[in-house]
Amino acid sequence: MVMPRFGMDPICDSYGGDFLTYLRYMTKTAVPALQWPNQLLCSWEEYPVKVHIPDYLRPDGVDFGANSRLGISIWNQAVGQEILVFDGVGEEEADVVFAFYDLGATANGVTSLTEPLGYDGPLGFITPEKITVGINILVLPTDQRVQETSLHEMGHALGLYRHVQACSQVGYLMALTSAGVLDDGPGNAVHIDEIRAMMIIRNLPRWVDLSGFH
Repeated sequence: MVMPRFGMDPICDSYGGDFLTYLRYMTKTAVPALQWPNQLLCSWEEYPVKVHIPDYLRPDGVDFGANSRLGISIWNQAVGQEILVFDGVGEEEADVVFAFYDLGATANGVTSLTEPLGYDGPLGFITPEKITVGINILVLPTDQRVQETSLHEMGHALGLYRHVQACSQVGYLMALTSAGVLDDGPGNAVHIDEIRAMMIIRNLPRWVDLSGFH
């Protein structure tokens, strides 16, 4: 089994300039340590991933449902294929369910594994069956910020489980804050390194041991 060899964005000085190091970090498949013991790639069993996004219009006119659906379209456009689908997807059949509620004053969004039942650990250590994406209706002031937050949280749900370190100035969607990634339009919202990582997650077999790649 082979993987394409990619370089990293030269402005990003983390990960030793090595794409594979970046990929292992983002998917929690780095060299095992006490807090990150897994090297096996967790990904969805089937694609496209089915997403349920309910309607929610805030009294000030910000449409959380429509803006989150736009984020789904941006992910599909970025990778050049339909990895996500939301048209006609009900909550029961969905792999990923969006929920719009008050998360307090600190979090823009949160992504959590809700199935398999009984699992109480973080994303990335077990194959997902159902994930909930929560979007904060309290702190996101504009349509664009809702779109950016939905894009970012969907990146977690798709397998980019961690936040990019020390490279936020480059324009990575998966930096700790996604604010501004849509300033230059939807075609530039997802960094090329993130697109490449997503395509590898999508196409490698589930549970492949990434320690075998060099």
